[in-house]
Amino acid sequence: PAACDAADHLPPVPPPLPRVSPSAPHLDHDSSDSCETPFSAYALLDPLLRRITKLEKANTTLYDPYYCEGKMVGHLNRLNYPKVINRNVDFYSAIEGNAVPSHDFLISNPPYSGSHPERLLTFASSENGGTPFALLLPGYIYNKPYFASSTAGANVFFLIPRNRIYYDIPVRLRVKGGKESTAPFHSFWFVGNLSPADRDRILAAAADELVSKNVVIATSIAAIPNEFRDVTDGAKKRLSSKRRNKLREKKNGGNWGQTRKPSPNDAQPPKKKKKRY
Repeated sequence: PAACDAADHLPPVPPPLPRVSPSAPHLDHDSSDSCETPFSAYALLDPLLRRITKLEKANTTLYDPYYCEGKMVGHLNRLNYPKVINRNVDFYSAIEGNAVPSHDFLISNPPYSGSHPERLLTFASSENGGTPFALLLPGYIYNKPYFASSTAGANVFFLIPRNRIYYDIPVRLRVKGGKESTAPFHSFWFVGNLSPADRDRILAAAADELVSKNVVIATSIAAIPNEFRDVTDGAKKRLSSKRRNKLREKKNGGNWGQTRKPSPNDAQPPKKKKKRY
């Protein structure tokens, strides 16, 4: 999430507020919620997004209800989406006051703490007039108890980047000399509110481009590849010891379990004395 810019034709925004304003004190919030989605994550979604929106990019209004540091609009502008709404207001108050702006597509990386993912999934799936959506969420969300009820009827499917998305840590939250980005979990794009026929047609058109971007398509929870399943998912198959060793070997540069030439630095076993007869 980010600030809106001139593309939204709004007056200048005030200084950033927390994603959860004081008007929603019952919701948890922590500083990690302020990490922002990088441009690369939106670029992964673009092959699908531009086919879902039936209007030309210039006439498509995208809406992100969570305001953060101010980069999200610029990222989507770079992908030639000039009409992006991302206002510095309390999203939940906007829902209650029937003040959610008109839009063609809902796109968001919400706060992950507290009940935010559940509330956004419920809004996107059943309280937003059937508007298509794409939400960038931790992959494990599909396995949460509330997921099925929150997304009922939305025909949610998943775009799974093979590589983890690294979220940008705002300068004001960085530890001096510390890291600039973080990837504490594997993220999926949760996409919904398309009919099965439209979903299949759009995915068929976008498939080659998505695959070229190292994106895996899963049209249902059952279709999520084992390697991306949550560790608490009962359907996740445990790898064989041979496979685990190969993965460790790959991670450690190819030396796991392989015979190699001894190094002078290796500890030498004591020499056995020869017996005399």
